[in-house]
This record gives sequence, C-alpha cells and structure tokens, in this order.
Amino acid sequence: MDRKSIAPSAGRTGASFLLSPVPEAPLLNKEVRSIVLAHDLIPLRFPKLGTSLLRFMTYVPLVLHTAERVLCNSEATAREVHRWLQVPQHKLVTIKLGCDHSNCRPLNLNRQPFFLVLGRHDYHKNLPRVLKAFAQLAEPDMALKLVGPFHRHLTPQLKQLAHSLGIDRQCQWIPWVSDQERLFLLNTTKALIMVSLWEGFGLPALEAMACVITDGAMERQAREAGPPRAGLFRWQNTAQQVEGLLEELS
Repeated sequence: MDRKSIAPSAGRTGASFLLSPVPEAPLLNKEVRSIVLAHDLIPLRFPKLGTSLLRFMTYVPLVLHTAERVLCNSEATAREVHRWLQVPQHKLVTIKLGCDHSNCRPLNLNRQPFFLVLGRHDYHKNLPRVLKAFAQLAEPDMALKLVGPFHRHLTPQLKQLAHSLGIDRQCQWIPWVSDQERLFLLNTTKALIMVSLWEGFGLPALEAMACVITDGAMERQAREAGPPRAGLFRWQNTAQQVEGLLEELS
C-alpha cells in the first residue's frame, strides 16, 4: 500500500486498527484507531527547506498525538519523540527491529582491502568526514565503497571532495546492490564505516554485526560477540511484540 492510499482506504476495511509502518494515518476518521511507527525525527534535527521538513513540523506531530500508540524503533527515538513533540510517554512503545539472518550471516570469506559505507547519501550521514578521514590513511591500495542511493545535490559535492582530496580513484560509488551482493560486501570488507550524526536505529550496524568474522584480538572478540548479539534482533520477534500490543489494546 502506498502512502497516498493509507488514509482514504483505512475506513473502508472494517478493521479496528490501522497499523502504519510510517508516521502517517488519517486524522479525521475517528472510527479507526491508529498505531504508527516513528523511525526518527531527523528532518527536525537537521532541518533542510523542503516538503519533508514541512511535513514533520505539521502533519507528523498531529499523527503521533492522535495515534493510540506510537511504536519507536529505539529508546533514543522514544525520548526524542517525547521531548521534541511532547507525545505522552504512555503512548510510546519501544520495539526491537530485526534483520534477515538468511542475508546477514558469516560466510568465512577472506577480508579484502576496502572499507564499506551503507546508506543513502544524506547530510546527516556525515560522509564528507568519512572521505577526509579516509584520505588521511594515505594507503593507495585501500578502497572505499559507498553503497546507497545518490542525492542530486550532495552526491556531486562528495565526488568533487574526493577528487580534491586525491582519493577519487579509490572511491567506488554504488547506488544499489542485491541482497547477495550486500552479504558478500559485509563479509569481505575490512570494516563497516558508520559515523552518522544521528540515527533512529541504524540497521547497517546490526547487519554488519551479524556478519563479523576475521582475525586479530579485537576482531576475534567481535566475531564471538557480534552474531549472537545480532541474533536477538529478529523480525519474527518484532512481529510478535506488535501482535501482543494489538491484543492488549483490543
């Protein structure tokens, strides 16, 4: 269901609840109780003029206050929603997200000389500092693979910065990969680089944790602790937690 169809179709199903995976729900339909998911408030924390900022300043707060419950993907997001938008704490429910462990698992492959960045190109991702830090390594045999959707303004600026730093030949700009390619990258990279200024949850870190396996004291510790820790975050557990909440509210 696309975003535009959520509101008009909610009242025609006869359902008691609308469970929305985004902070969107009908505001005028009092017959349907809504439960919505708040991922983060990044458009408010790092404001840029545009429709996203306007939406988070007007529509989103109304949706969260009107909702029966607001599911938050982390305790940090729950605190942010309460502090910034004054949504009552009794409405906020923190749920664990998960990762697909069939596509995030150790493959026992040799690590290759590259660092990996996963995620769309956005201002809060802190990518200019990643490029500057990588340039300071001064290791011409090391590569930096940036995997994620491009930004029409920011991506050209990042490529120009890489050129000015003299690392453009070491940088690989990849807008999309398949699940199998992503799994291979996570299992062969020296390290996942994730230095965002803010994240609601940060799924790439969890996915990388599920694939840790390499040598060295710190790496051995991460190898032993990473997959079991990541194993606590499963989509089945997320679904069961949401189902329990629905039963409780029914």
